[in-house]
Amino acid sequence: MKTRLLLVASVVCAVGCQTTQEKPASAVPTVQDEPAPRPDVEAEEPVFDEATRMAFVDGKTGKVMTFEEVQARVTAAQAVLVGEQHDQLPHHRLQAEIIRTVGGTGKPMAVGLEMVTWPGQAALDRYGRGEIDEDGLFSALDWKESWGHDEDLYRDIFTAGRQAEATFVALNAPRDLVRAVAKQGIDGLSEQDKARLPEMDLTDEQHKQAIADVFQHHHPPTGAEGMFEKFYAAQVLWDESMAQYAVGALQQGAERVVVLAGVGHVGGYRGIPNRMKRRLPDLSMLTIVPVTLDEDDDAQVVAQEGIDEQIADILVLVEPRDAVSI
Repeated sequence: MKTRLLLVASVVCAVGCQTTQEKPASAVPTVQDEPAPRPDVEAEEPVFDEATRMAFVDGKTGKVMTFEEVQARVTAAQAVLVGEQHDQLPHHRLQAEIIRTVGGTGKPMAVGLEMVTWPGQAALDRYGRGEIDEDGLFSALDWKESWGHDEDLYRDIFTAGRQAEATFVALNAPRDLVRAVAKQGIDGLSEQDKARLPEMDLTDEQHKQAIADVFQHHHPPTGAEGMFEKFYAAQVLWDESMAQYAVGALQQGAERVVVLAGVGHVGGYRGIPNRMKRRLPDLSMLTIVPVTLDEDDDAQVVAQEGIDEQIADILVLVEPRDAVSI
Protein backbone atom coordinates (compact mmCIF):
# COMPACT_ATOMS: atom_id res chain seq x y z
CA MET A 1 0.00 0.00 0.00
CA LYS A 2 1.19 3.49 -0.82
CA THR A 3 0.85 4.94 2.68
CA ARG A 4 2.49 1.97 4.42
CA LEU A 5 5.45 1.91 2.04
CA LEU A 6 5.80 5.67 2.37
CA LEU A 7 5.99 5.57 6.13
CA VAL A 8 8.31 2.63 6.57
CA ALA A 9 10.71 3.54 3.79
CA SER A 10 11.02 7.10 5.06
CA VAL A 11 12.15 5.95 8.48
CA VAL A 12 14.86 3.57 7.38
CA CYS A 13 17.86 5.55 6.25
CA ALA A 14 21.60 5.16 6.43
CA VAL A 15 23.32 5.69 9.74
CA GLY A 16 27.07 5.26 9.93
CA CYS A 17 26.72 1.72 8.90
CA GLN A 18 21.00 4.15 29.73
CA THR A 19 20.57 0.47 29.10
CA THR A 20 17.01 -0.32 28.10
CA GLN A 21 14.78 -2.56 30.13
CA GLU A 22 11.31 -4.01 29.92
CA LYS A 23 8.74 -1.65 31.39
CA PRO A 24 6.26 -2.96 33.94
CA ALA A 25 2.57 -2.86 33.15
CA SER A 26 1.08 0.46 34.19
CA ALA A 27 -1.47 3.08 33.22
CA VAL A 28 1.21 4.93 31.28
CA PRO A 29 0.94 4.12 27.56
CA THR A 30 3.88 2.38 25.95
CA VAL A 31 4.76 2.53 22.28
CA GLN A 32 3.02 -0.81 21.86
CA ASP A 33 -0.43 0.65 22.53
CA GLU A 34 -2.69 0.41 19.48
CA PRO A 35 -4.82 3.30 18.21
CA ALA A 36 -8.55 2.68 18.64
CA PRO A 37 -9.94 0.30 16.00
CA ARG A 38 -11.74 1.88 13.04
CA PRO A 39 -14.05 -0.86 11.74
CA ASP A 40 -16.05 -0.27 8.58
CA VAL A 41 -14.84 3.31 8.14
CA GLU A 42 -15.09 4.43 4.54
CA ALA A 43 -13.28 7.43 3.15
CA GLU A 44 -15.41 10.05 1.48
CA GLU A 45 -14.37 11.31 -1.94
CA PRO A 46 -11.64 13.89 -1.22
CA VAL A 47 -12.40 17.45 -2.25
CA PHE A 48 -9.36 19.44 -3.30
CA ASP A 49 -9.19 23.07 -2.27
CA GLU A 50 -8.55 25.30 -5.28
CA ALA A 51 -6.12 27.56 -3.45
CA THR A 52 -3.99 24.96 -1.68
CA ARG A 53 -4.59 22.01 -4.09
CA MET A 54 -4.90 19.87 -1.00
CA ALA A 55 -7.68 17.69 0.36
CA PHE A 56 -8.16 17.03 4.06
CA VAL A 57 -9.64 13.79 5.39
CA ASP A 58 -10.35 12.81 8.99
CA GLY A 59 -8.17 9.77 9.54
CA LYS A 60 -10.61 8.21 11.99
CA THR A 61 -14.01 8.90 10.44
CA GLY A 62 -13.13 9.21 6.75
CA LYS A 63 -15.03 12.49 6.55
CA VAL A 64 -13.82 15.24 4.25
CA MET A 65 -12.67 18.31 6.17
CA THR A 66 -12.29 21.97 5.30
CA PHE A 67 -9.04 23.68 6.23
CA GLU A 68 -11.00 25.75 8.74
CA GLU A 69 -12.03 22.51 10.44
CA VAL A 70 -8.41 21.40 10.44
CA GLN A 71 -7.40 24.70 12.03
CA ALA A 72 -9.99 24.23 14.78
CA ARG A 73 -8.52 20.82 15.59
CA VAL A 74 -5.02 22.30 15.53
CA THR A 75 -5.79 25.10 17.98
CA ALA A 76 -7.41 22.66 20.41
CA ALA A 77 -4.35 20.40 20.73
CA GLN A 78 -1.34 20.90 22.98
CA ALA A 79 0.94 19.08 20.55
CA VAL A 80 0.53 19.08 16.77
CA LEU A 81 2.82 16.73 14.85
CA VAL A 82 3.04 17.46 11.13
CA GLY A 83 4.83 15.00 8.90
CA GLU A 84 6.68 15.72 5.69
CA GLN A 85 8.30 14.15 2.69
CA HIS A 86 11.45 16.20 2.91
CA ASP A 87 11.63 17.25 -0.76
CA GLN A 88 7.97 18.25 -1.11
CA LEU A 89 7.39 22.01 -1.04
CA PRO A 90 3.62 21.74 -0.46
CA HIS A 91 4.25 19.78 2.73
CA HIS A 92 6.40 22.60 4.06
CA ARG A 93 3.81 25.20 3.06
CA LEU A 94 1.30 23.25 5.11
CA GLN A 95 3.67 23.14 8.08
CA ALA A 96 4.20 26.90 7.92
CA GLU A 97 0.44 27.46 7.84
CA ILE A 98 -0.03 25.20 10.86
CA ILE A 99 2.60 27.26 12.73
CA ARG A 100 0.71 30.44 11.84
CA THR A 101 -2.52 28.89 13.04
CA VAL A 102 -1.06 27.93 16.41
CA GLY A 103 0.67 31.29 16.67
CA GLY A 104 -2.69 32.95 16.18
CA THR A 105 -3.89 31.57 19.51
CA GLY A 106 -1.51 33.90 21.32
CA LYS A 107 -0.33 31.07 23.56
CA PRO A 108 3.40 30.54 24.18
CA MET A 109 4.52 28.02 21.58
CA ALA A 110 7.51 26.03 20.48
CA VAL A 111 8.43 24.60 17.09
CA GLY A 112 10.39 21.36 17.29
CA LEU A 113 12.57 20.43 14.33
CA GLU A 114 13.81 17.02 13.24
CA MET A 115 16.17 18.82 10.85
CA VAL A 116 18.31 20.26 13.64
CA THR A 117 20.40 18.23 16.08
CA TRP A 118 21.06 19.24 19.68
CA PRO A 119 24.30 21.15 18.93
CA GLY A 120 22.28 23.45 16.63
CA GLN A 121 20.21 24.82 19.52
CA ALA A 122 22.50 27.81 20.01
CA ALA A 123 21.98 28.92 16.40
CA LEU A 124 18.20 28.51 16.76
CA ASP A 125 18.30 30.66 19.89
CA ARG A 126 20.23 33.39 18.09
CA TYR A 127 17.70 33.32 15.28
CA GLY A 128 14.81 33.50 17.73
CA ARG A 129 16.36 36.57 19.36
CA GLY A 130 16.66 38.28 15.99
CA GLU A 131 20.46 38.30 15.99
CA ILE A 132 20.65 36.53 12.62
CA ASP A 133 18.28 36.20 9.67
CA GLU A 134 17.30 33.06 7.79
CA ASP A 135 20.46 33.05 5.69
CA GLY A 136 22.55 33.51 8.81
CA LEU A 137 20.71 30.63 10.45
CA PHE A 138 21.28 28.27 7.54
CA SER A 139 24.94 29.23 7.54
CA ALA A 140 25.31 28.75 11.30
CA LEU A 141 23.67 25.33 11.04
CA ASP A 142 25.77 24.36 8.01
CA TRP A 143 22.39 23.38 6.62
CA LYS A 144 23.44 21.83 3.32
CA GLU A 145 25.90 19.55 5.07
CA SER A 146 23.89 18.80 8.21
CA TRP A 147 20.46 18.34 6.61
CA GLY A 148 20.99 18.25 2.85
CA HIS A 149 17.58 19.33 1.58
CA ASP A 150 17.22 22.70 -0.13
CA GLU A 151 17.03 25.47 2.45
CA ASP A 152 14.38 27.34 0.46
CA LEU A 153 11.95 24.51 1.18
CA TYR A 154 12.17 25.44 4.87
CA ARG A 155 12.60 29.21 4.78
CA ASP A 156 8.90 30.04 5.26
CA ILE A 157 8.72 27.68 8.25
CA PHE A 158 11.36 29.66 10.11
CA THR A 159 9.83 32.99 9.11
CA ALA A 160 6.39 31.88 10.30
CA GLY A 161 7.80 30.64 13.59
CA ARG A 162 9.68 33.81 14.35
CA GLN A 163 6.66 35.96 13.46
CA ALA A 164 4.68 33.87 15.94
CA GLU A 165 7.41 34.47 18.55
CA ALA A 166 7.87 30.73 18.84
CA THR A 167 10.78 29.08 20.58
CA PHE A 168 12.63 26.82 18.16
CA VAL A 169 13.80 23.48 19.55
CA ALA A 170 16.46 21.18 18.10
CA LEU A 171 14.92 17.73 18.42
CA ASN A 172 17.32 15.30 16.80
CA ALA A 173 20.16 13.38 18.36
CA PRO A 174 23.62 14.28 17.02
CA ARG A 175 25.03 12.11 14.27
CA ASP A 176 28.00 10.91 16.25
CA LEU A 177 25.74 9.43 18.92
CA VAL A 178 23.40 7.82 16.37
CA ARG A 179 26.35 6.30 14.53
CA ALA A 180 27.88 5.04 17.76
CA VAL A 181 24.64 3.26 18.65
CA ALA A 182 24.35 1.81 15.13
CA LYS A 183 27.92 0.52 15.26
CA GLN A 184 28.34 -0.54 18.88
CA GLY A 185 24.83 -0.96 20.23
CA ILE A 186 23.69 0.63 23.46
CA ASP A 187 25.60 -1.74 25.70
CA GLY A 188 28.80 -1.03 23.78
CA LEU A 189 28.68 2.72 24.33
CA SER A 190 31.02 4.55 26.63
CA GLU A 191 29.54 5.70 29.93
CA GLN A 192 29.73 9.25 28.60
CA ASP A 193 27.64 8.39 25.56
CA LYS A 194 25.17 6.36 27.60
CA ALA A 195 24.59 9.44 29.72
CA ARG A 196 23.57 11.35 26.57
CA LEU A 197 20.79 8.91 25.65
CA PRO A 198 17.15 9.80 26.18
CA GLU A 199 14.91 7.26 27.88
CA MET A 200 14.76 4.38 25.38
CA ASP A 201 11.96 1.87 24.85
CA LEU A 202 12.74 -0.90 22.36
CA THR A 203 9.72 -3.06 23.17
CA ASP A 204 7.38 -2.19 20.26
CA GLU A 205 7.49 -5.45 18.32
CA GLN A 206 5.23 -4.25 15.49
CA HIS A 207 7.39 -1.18 14.89
CA LYS A 208 10.51 -3.32 15.10
CA GLN A 209 9.19 -5.83 12.57
CA ALA A 210 8.28 -3.09 10.09
CA ILE A 211 11.82 -1.72 10.29
CA ALA A 212 13.25 -5.24 10.06
CA ASP A 213 11.36 -5.97 6.85
CA VAL A 214 12.93 -3.00 5.09
CA PHE A 215 16.34 -3.53 6.68
CA GLN A 216 16.49 -7.11 5.47
CA HIS A 217 15.52 -6.04 1.97
CA HIS A 218 18.41 -3.57 1.77
CA HIS A 219 20.90 -5.45 3.94
CA PRO A 220 21.12 -9.15 3.03
CA PRO A 221 22.35 -11.40 5.87
CA THR A 222 26.06 -10.89 6.46
CA GLY A 223 26.56 -12.91 9.61
CA ALA A 224 27.36 -9.80 11.63
CA GLU A 225 25.99 -10.62 15.06
CA GLY A 226 23.42 -8.16 16.36
CA MET A 227 23.65 -5.90 13.31
CA PHE A 228 19.92 -5.30 13.09
CA GLU A 229 19.47 -4.84 16.84
CA LYS A 230 22.03 -2.04 16.77
CA PHE A 231 20.47 -0.51 13.67
CA TYR A 232 17.03 -0.60 15.26
CA ALA A 233 18.32 1.01 18.44
CA ALA A 234 19.70 3.85 16.34
CA GLN A 235 16.30 4.30 14.66
CA VAL A 236 14.57 4.39 18.03
CA LEU A 237 17.14 6.89 19.32
CA TRP A 238 15.90 9.38 16.73
CA ASP A 239 12.28 9.01 17.79
CA GLU A 240 13.01 9.03 21.51
CA SER A 241 15.21 12.10 21.18
CA MET A 242 12.53 14.00 19.28
CA ALA A 243 9.81 12.93 21.71
CA GLN A 244 11.86 13.88 24.76
CA TYR A 245 12.82 17.33 23.53
CA ALA A 246 9.30 18.09 22.29
CA VAL A 247 7.88 17.17 25.68
CA GLY A 248 10.66 19.18 27.30
CA ALA A 249 9.49 22.29 25.46
CA LEU A 250 6.06 21.91 27.05
CA GLN A 251 7.56 21.29 30.47
CA GLN A 252 9.69 24.42 30.13
CA GLY A 253 6.82 26.83 29.53
CA ALA A 254 5.40 26.38 26.05
CA GLU A 255 1.65 25.79 26.06
CA ARG A 256 1.70 24.50 22.50
CA VAL A 257 4.31 22.63 20.49
CA VAL A 258 4.38 22.00 16.76
CA VAL A 259 6.66 19.10 15.81
CA LEU A 260 7.95 18.90 12.24
CA ALA A 261 9.43 15.57 11.19
CA GLY A 262 9.41 13.03 8.40
CA VAL A 263 6.18 11.13 7.86
CA GLY A 264 7.84 7.93 9.05
CA HIS A 265 8.40 9.47 12.47
CA VAL A 266 4.87 10.91 12.74
CA GLY A 267 2.62 8.47 10.86
CA GLY A 268 1.25 5.35 12.48
CA TYR A 269 1.73 6.76 16.00
CA ARG A 270 4.67 4.44 16.75
CA GLY A 271 7.53 6.85 16.15
CA ILE A 272 7.30 10.16 17.99
CA PRO A 273 3.60 10.29 19.02
CA ASN A 274 3.37 7.29 21.36
CA ARG A 275 6.76 8.13 22.84
CA MET A 276 5.51 11.60 23.72
CA LYS A 277 2.39 10.08 25.25
CA ARG A 278 4.55 7.74 27.32
CA ARG A 279 6.15 10.78 28.86
CA LEU A 280 2.95 12.84 29.16
CA PRO A 281 -0.02 10.45 29.29
CA ASP A 282 -2.61 13.24 29.42
CA LEU A 283 -1.14 15.13 26.46
CA SER A 284 -3.68 16.37 23.92
CA MET A 285 -2.15 15.51 20.55
CA LEU A 286 -3.00 15.79 16.86
CA THR A 287 -1.08 14.07 14.07
CA ILE A 288 -1.20 15.27 10.47
CA VAL A 289 0.37 13.34 7.61
CA PRO A 290 0.56 14.74 4.05
CA VAL A 291 0.85 12.43 1.05
CA THR A 292 1.70 13.67 -2.43
CA LEU A 293 -0.26 11.68 -5.00
CA ASP A 294 1.22 10.17 -8.12
CA GLU A 295 -0.44 10.89 -11.45
CA ASP A 296 -2.21 7.52 -11.54
CA ASP A 297 -3.33 7.50 -7.90
CA ASP A 298 -6.99 7.43 -6.96
CA ALA A 299 -7.24 9.95 -4.10
CA GLN A 300 -10.09 8.11 -2.40
CA VAL A 301 -8.20 4.82 -2.51
CA VAL A 302 -5.11 6.41 -0.98
CA ALA A 303 -7.25 8.01 1.72
CA GLN A 304 -8.84 4.63 2.45
CA GLU A 305 -5.40 3.02 2.77
CA GLY A 306 -4.40 5.70 5.26
CA ILE A 307 -7.53 5.08 7.32
CA ASP A 308 -7.15 1.30 7.22
CA GLU A 309 -3.50 1.56 8.26
CA GLN A 310 -4.39 4.08 11.01
CA ILE A 311 -1.75 6.47 9.75
CA ALA A 312 -2.84 9.76 11.32
CA ASP A 313 -5.63 11.81 12.83
CA ILE A 314 -5.76 13.93 9.67
CA LEU A 315 -4.63 12.87 6.20
CA VAL A 316 -3.66 15.57 3.72
CA LEU A 317 -3.66 14.59 0.06
CA VAL A 318 -1.63 16.78 -2.27
CA GLU A 319 -2.43 16.89 -5.99
CA PRO A 320 0.33 15.53 -8.27
CA ARG A 321 0.96 18.84 -10.02
CA ASP A 322 2.17 20.22 -6.72
CA ALA A 323 4.89 17.59 -6.43
CA VAL A 324 8.32 19.14 -6.13
CA SER A 325 11.61 17.25 -6.11
CA ILE A 326 14.73 19.26 -5.45
